[in-house]
This record gives sequence, C-alpha cells and structure tokens, in this order.
Amino acid sequence: MRETLVLLLCCALLGTVFVQHPAATEAAAAKGGRVLSEWCEVCSEVVGALDALLDSEPSQEVVNSTLNLVCRLVFATNPTSLATCEKFVAEYRDVVLFNFEEEVDAGRVCSGLDMCITDPTAPRFPHSAFTTGPSRVAVSWFTYEPTNSSLATWSATPNGPSLGVVQGYSKSYLPAGGYMHHAVITGLKPRTEYYYRVGDKETGLSEAFSFMTAPAQSVPFTVAIYGDMGVHNSRDTVARVQSLVQSRAIDWIFHIGDISYADDYPANIYEYVWNEWFRVMQPITSRVPYMGCEWYSKNFTAYNFKFRMPGLEENGSNSNMWYSLDYSYAHFVSFSAETDYPNAPYSAQFGDQVKWFEADLRAAHARRSPERPWIIVVGHRPIYTSNAQTQGAPSGYAINLQKTFEELLHKYEVDLYITGHEHSYERVWPTLRNQVVQRNYSRPAATAYLITGAAGCTEGLTPWKEEFVPEWSAFRTNTVWGFSTLAVSADRLEWRYLNSADGSLVDSFVLTRGA
Repeated sequence: MRETLVLLLCCALLGTVFVQHPAATEAAAAKGGRVLSEWCEVCSEVVGALDALLDSEPSQEVVNSTLNLVCRLVFATNPTSLATCEKFVAEYRDVVLFNFEEEVDAGRVCSGLDMCITDPTAPRFPHSAFTTGPSRVAVSWFTYEPTNSSLATWSATPNGPSLGVVQGYSKSYLPAGGYMHHAVITGLKPRTEYYYRVGDKETGLSEAFSFMTAPAQSVPFTVAIYGDMGVHNSRDTVARVQSLVQSRAIDWIFHIGDISYADDYPANIYEYVWNEWFRVMQPITSRVPYMGCEWYSKNFTAYNFKFRMPGLEENGSNSNMWYSLDYSYAHFVSFSAETDYPNAPYSAQFGDQVKWFEADLRAAHARRSPERPWIIVVGHRPIYTSNAQTQGAPSGYAINLQKTFEELLHKYEVDLYITGHEHSYERVWPTLRNQVVQRNYSRPAATAYLITGAAGCTEGLTPWKEEFVPEWSAFRTNTVWGFSTLAVSADRLEWRYLNSADGSLVDSFVLTRGA
C-alpha cells in the first residue's frame, strides 16, 4: 500500500517535469545546455520525490522497484519524455541506490552527476599538502571540464591583497573523471596561516581556503591519523575530525590508505563516489594539510591523480607512492605496502622503493637530534596484526612485509609503524622478530606497531579470524568506528584512539625517549 501511495505522489510531483518547462530548456541552451537541461530536471525531480516520500532508511529493493515504475507511470502518454526518463534510470540507477544507501543529501546528487552544474570550470574539492620545508605547500582542486590555466594565489587574510600567483598544471585520467589541478606555492613564512584561492584567470577564482605552513623550529603539534575511510559509516568520524579542525586541536591529517572506497561500488559511479567523498571532506581538507598514503585503487591511478604528495618532486623518491616529510620534532616516512618489494600484493612497479626506504631512514637516523628525535613510518598494511598471523608469527601479506622491512625499522630505530588495512584498532607492544621486547613504551628497544583502520567504510568492521590473542597484542577492538590522534613533543609521543560516535577515549599510551 505504501509503495502505491509513493508512486501516485511521484506521479503528481513528476508529471510536469518535461511538458511544462519549455522556457527552462531554452534557458539551458543559453547557458551551455547544463543548468536547467531536461536531464537536470529529470534527476532533480526523481531524486527529490524519492527522498521526500520513501522511509528514512528504505531498502534497496524498495528504491529499485520504485525506480522501475516511475517512468512508465509518469510519462505513459509522452513517448519522448518516457524514453529520456527510462534512459536516465537505466544509466544512473546505481547512483540513486548509492544515494539512499549512504544517506547522501539528495540535493547534491544531480550536481554530482555533472547535470545541474552552473559552472563546470569552477574549482571544487580543494585540499593542500606539505612539500619539503616550511616555505612550500601544494594545493589541489578539481573541475568537471578543462580550464585554460591552473592558478593559485595566496594572501595573509581571507580578503587581503594577493601576495603572489603561481601557475600549476592539470591532468585527467578518465573521460568522466574530470580534471585535477595541482600547484606548489613557494616563498612562504614558517608556521603562518595563509589563505589561497584557485582557478582560472578567465573563468574566475574560488573562495578563500586556508592552510598553516610547517614550523621552522621544532614545537609541539598534534596530527589526526586514520585509515580506511569512505562515505559509508564515516559520518561520525568526519564530524569529530571536523570539530578538531575548527577548534585548532589538530595541525594536520594523515590518511593512511583506502580513501573513498569508490572501488567497492559499481564502475559507472566510481567517480561519483570519489566526488562525494571529497565533497563531504571539504570542510576539513580546505583548512588543514591532508597527507595521504598509497593504496590500491584502479592500479593506483586514482591516488596518483587526485593527490600531490612530497615525493613527486622532492626528497628523491620522484613518486607519490613513497615519500618522507620533516615536520617539527618528527621525521615521517610514508611507503608503499602494496608494491615494489619482494612478493608485494601487487605487481605494479614504480621504482626501487626498498633502496630509497633504507637511504631515507639512514639519513634520518644520522640527523637525529633533540630538535628531531622521532622517526615515524606509515604504510597501509601492518606487519603485526591479529588477522594475519599464525600463533603470533606474521602470515599472508604480513610475512612478506616483515621479511623486507622489519629489520630496517629496527636498524634505524623507528619509533612507530602506523597502519590501517584491517578495519579494527590494535596496539602492539615494542616487538622484534615476533617476540615482545618490553611491555611498556618507556625508551623502547624495538618499534611499536599500531593499526587504526576503522574510520568508517562500506565493508564494515573486520571480525577477528580466531580467538587466539598474540602475545604482542597489547590492546585490540573491532566493535567501534574510531580514529587516532598523535601529540608530538620533544620527549614524548602521546597516542589516543577515540570512539567516533561519542568522542570517548578507547585506548591511549605515551611513548617516551630519554638519554
């Protein structure tokens, strides 16, 4: 009965979509055929009606069956409009289903499909990233269609005079994937907040976004760290992290792989899911630097296309896939746990990663000082995890990581190895060659390992494969979505894992280093 009422109301709401908007069609043609086009009208009315009339959490079956009937009921006497409606439903069914499954704002669906876009060359989804040193920051943005230039300008205040303009570059990797633009701003002062605008000199610049440059001298700082976050199940995490950004409780963010989860959806909405992730994240990414770590997505093309990390032109890696970053008291190394080492999960090759990895750690270890005492490595996959071990010995993908990287972590006295991949949280005691070295974090004689891969995704939390708890597992949970923060100072690393739903503290520890 409910479905019948829904369909009748849909008919009432949708009946005028095509037959009563001749002026709209003319207006659309005058504006390039994009703003009020027939497809835009169909999408807006169909999605809006479904959003208003269906239950707050309708089953996929109900949404699907309603879509199957809408066109025939509404446009039975209008063959042209019926054909267009059926084409729309056939082509974009997965988008509509995604919208209701993920509880995405219905008002964003049609613009996300590039149907109701007032300006396809307008800059969207801004984000920034550190490069090398405090005087340089990379900024990135997206447009649906190409522009003649990729400009970034910056100022000391949101509406202040420009301090400079830099020409970046743009690239595209899929016909429906739009265009990513990247530009590196230079000549910046350390630990200074700047406001930047991006776009094209002919079509105009964006509103002002912001970033804070890295400090020249070491000072305490806090970074949010998490992996494995898409659109689904991440709403609480996004809200918590956004609150920390707004209150300036964190300085920047490290997302250690598995970003957006677009690969988990039908191929025809791959870019739509990516754009939705960026749209949801914009209040965060437009205000603090957002550092990424590689993971598999379309053979790594999406990550390398959408993000611009320091390795592209700095610190000798010449790749987004692995890079290092000096920030205040810490040297961070991001490496590929997916490629470019013996028996890696994927055969794609981007260079001699292992050689670069050891050279970078060797140099960081040699430069270690009171001004930069910490070495922190991040990668997507863990070495020690309850879900890839046999009686405490790493197995599966973890054993290959261990064989290549564990001795290097130990040799160069890496303090933390932080990962995701497993959709759970696990803290590991300082461990070496499968043996616990000590059951505290006071001046540890081996690397401590952390998994923080439960920020929220469509695949759900990862169940433990067995009840056995390895000796090196100090704490683990797979019952709540959460994220981590790391506060870094001269003599301590303070780690916290927080419940995204209520902000409560789930786990914490302090790692200290002394003479």
